[in-house]
Amino acid sequence: MQVNPIGPFTLGKILSETIRMYRRNALGFLAIAAIVQIPLSMLTWLLFRSNEFPMEFPPQEIPTASV
Repeated sequence: MQVNPIGPFTLGKILSETIRMYRRNALGFLAIAAIVQIPLSMLTWLLFRSNEFPMEFPPQEIPTASV
């Protein structure tokens, strides 16, 4: 008798299968992330490399948080 692979899973089985899938496909996942991240990083660097867009704000421009 063969066990149904779609049957009920415990948390341990779900986690082990997830980790196994990430290990098998690690290079593919990294490639997908790099396809998005590298152009986005380059665009961000191009936009914010000049002093026209300062990344630091004076304290009086930061709104106070009221709870």
